[in-house]
Amino acid sequence: MTSVQSHLQQLNGNRTMDLRSNRDYVIWVLVFTLLSGCSSSRKTSQMPPPAPAPKPAEQPVKQPEVVHEKLEKKEFRIGLMLPLNLEQQIQMFDDTSGNAIPDYNNLSNLQFVEGAQLAADSLKQLGINVNLNIAETPADSFALWRLWRQNNFVKCDAVISSVPSSFIPAVARLSVNNKQTLILTQPSNTNFKSTNEHVFMLSPSTYTQCMVAAKEIATRFPDFKYVLLARDVKPDKDIAQIFKDHLPAKHLKQFISSSFIPDSVCKILKSEKAVLIITSSAEAYVNTILNQVNACIEKPALAIGLPTWENFESIDFSVLKNLRIAFFTSTYLDYHAASTKSFRNSFINHYKTEPFISAFQGYEAIMEYVKSNTGHGPLKSGYLPTLNIKYVTDAAHGIKENQGINLIEIKDYTLIPLE
Repeated sequence: MTSVQSHLQQLNGNRTMDLRSNRDYVIWVLVFTLLSGCSSSRKTSQMPPPAPAPKPAEQPVKQPEVVHEKLEKKEFRIGLMLPLNLEQQIQMFDDTSGNAIPDYNNLSNLQFVEGAQLAADSLKQLGINVNLNIAETPADSFALWRLWRQNNFVKCDAVISSVPSSFIPAVARLSVNNKQTLILTQPSNTNFKSTNEHVFMLSPSTYTQCMVAAKEIATRFPDFKYVLLARDVKPDKDIAQIFKDHLPAKHLKQFISSSFIPDSVCKILKSEKAVLIITSSAEAYVNTILNQVNACIEKPALAIGLPTWENFESIDFSVLKNLRIAFFTSTYLDYHAASTKSFRNSFINHYKTEPFISAFQGYEAIMEYVKSNTGHGPLKSGYLPTLNIKYVTDAAHGIKENQGINLIEIKDYTLIPLE
């Protein structure tokens, strides 16, 4: 009995101790939790999470470059509308009296056609077929429209035309309506109303020739003075004004008078490097000036004139020892060049006569057009031009005008490029 009671007492004591121990443990847990809660209520600085690694930039897939090459077009239809006056020429050749005088203009237009035919022959050897549709320039605009329809000019890729200035708006309108290239053989104003991007001018206007020549002179002789001479007449003054507009004003000295007094001009030519520019086609007037200037200077000076100087017959340029004589032109031919020799020989073999400049123009008009409208390899690489044709787009009107102007010196009775 006693042992059982003592054992119960012992168990009760142990339990009391366990309860105390558990109570102390709970108290310490509560205290720790409270302290932890207090400490967690304070703001803490934490390290920001590391930034994600940047994605590598995606490289764009490079598309293969598309090269748009011109197709090797091998068929062309080209119309020629020129004042040939064939009936008059036939009558002249049939005249047995010996009094018939050939009309140079008619022969010139005929040779243009013959030059074009030689171009077609040359292209045929390269595998390019050019069909020429030739017609007489009509007498009025209604006949022009009718001819365009009846002679199948509407089917031509291009039309090369020489018509009166009053016909040009109509020709331009017909060609644009049929989406054709129009090549005008004669100089013309650029003010006609039309969509002009399809119009080419084979022969540059007077304004364009003078403008390009003035710029070329200023480029070649930048440190020179420019002595500008003109008669007091409208044509000479108009041309002088073009030069005045395109030469550096600070280097320019202008003389416009009805009578030439050489003292002032000679003084400039003697004391400074200078270019003498004479804007006149009057042969007697030009002859007088050149002789007086040649006599009053001791060292050689350069005198430049107009394209008409090439045809002067009464001036012996070789005796003007103190002057280098030059002029500008769009129709210079180097007769020593292989291309010129080849064309000349072909023309003489075919037509038994010497070619005019118009024959070379007819040849070049066809060759340049076909060359610019085909990707044919042999034509691109092997074609050597005879004339300097360089079409430049007019910003105001869109017309593409030939600005291939050369400065030519008359030396020892020959024409050579001015150095």
